[in-house]
Amino acid sequence: MPGAGSAQSTHPKSVRSREYEWRRKGACLTPLGRFMGHVRKADSGCWEWEGVKHRTGYAYFNPGLTVDGMRRGANLQPAQRVIYRWLRGPIPDGWHVDHVCRNRGCVNPDHLEAVKAAENTNRSFPYRTCRLVCTKGHWYEPPQDLIWKVDGKSGTRRRCMECRRNYQRNRAS
Repeated sequence: MPGAGSAQSTHPKSVRSREYEWRRKGACLTPLGRFMGHVRKADSGCWEWEGVKHRTGYAYFNPGLTVDGMRRGANLQPAQRVIYRWLRGPIPDGWHVDHVCRNRGCVNPDHLEAVKAAENTNRSFPYRTCRLVCTKGHWYEPPQDLIWKVDGKSGTRRRCMECRRNYQRNRAS
């Protein structure tokens, strides 16, 4: 067993040790090879992202490598946009990459489509309104649970009656 100061010991989370492990295993260090190293193909046909994810569930990837093969800086980009550009072509300015499968963590190019921002919003609206429970786990009770425009903010919000009561109680106290 190597000692703490020996040349064989590396910090398990360091980029250098991960790059070494990939080279040792013969893995491909091209950006596409690194990308596919973060993908798990699910039975549903989705390519589930197992790399960095935003708290909203969207996948992120750093496609850049320097000459020595080491990644430098924080150049994280949405993974669905990266793979779409690589395999499908350029994305027009102002357009979004829509997940046709409605799975935010999917990076399968067959499940991605470049659309205008308004079209992306229109496609997601029925998906958001058909939910039966709120983010806190309370059941929606139509028609009391309404979708309304929030003053001073863009977009609409949906809040269940229980969350609305809790918000009003906390605001009053």
